[in-house]
Amino acid sequence: MSGREMPDRANAVPVFRQLYVRYRDAISSGQLKPGDRVPSVRALASELNLARGTVEAAYQLLIGEGYLETRGPAGTIVCPQLSTPTSSIPPAPPAPAAYNGIHTGRAPLPLQMGLPALDAFPRKTWTRLASRAIQQGGLDGMIYPNPQGDEALRVALTRYLAISRGIACTPDQVFICAGYRACLELISHSVLKAGDRGWFEDPGYFLARRFFEETHTRLVPVPVDEQGLCVDVGIERAPDARFAVVTPSHQSPLGVSLSLPRRQALLAWASDQR
Repeated sequence: MSGREMPDRANAVPVFRQLYVRYRDAISSGQLKPGDRVPSVRALASELNLARGTVEAAYQLLIGEGYLETRGPAGTIVCPQLSTPTSSIPPAPPAPAAYNGIHTGRAPLPLQMGLPALDAFPRKTWTRLASRAIQQGGLDGMIYPNPQGDEALRVALTRYLAISRGIACTPDQVFICAGYRACLELISHSVLKAGDRGWFEDPGYFLARRFFEETHTRLVPVPVDEQGLCVDVGIERAPDARFAVVTPSHQSPLGVSLSLPRRQALLAWASDQR
């Protein structure tokens, strides 16, 4: 395929990557020989009607991998030290399937699960506070943070939990995650493995369901009624399940709360599984 053939803009592979593959394959097959000069970035960008940055990105990849060599005003050439032809190079892997995101970036429809009222977000206030925090931050804000999360926040959370929920814990037992999915990933990688069975509310939170399906865990649907998760049904269907995913305070999507007897039954079941 000629390096000057128009790139396929409908292809899922980025244009700069298409150019990189063309030149790499032409060099490895002997079509371009050591010492051959390649078009300048400006010339090739003009010929293919591309941004110079796109061609530059492809050339930088080729230079970084030793296929091309820059000679300043003399232009860019195929590296003279390459053998002719080079050893066969496996074809580029197929482009990954496009990620099917939950939210597309377009204006969201009202009342979507997992998405707050973005139009009501106080952007100006948030920007002002974020700017102030950056300006007042010291060296601590410019180094790798504690992987468990900000220590001051974890201390504040332990105090809050002790007062409001009666939960006695230390800051070292608190982990701050970057969202619900990150929390599920931490738990999954820490204590679960592919093939584990777990209770899942039916109906339940669709983002959690999608995550566990991607991690190849086996979900056992457990119905929800006006008191929340039917623990007795879960025990009947999968008494040896490794985990249970519940939204006790405000069940998603039904909105009910898990009653105290159900919470106690759920804790008793979990205690028996240890």
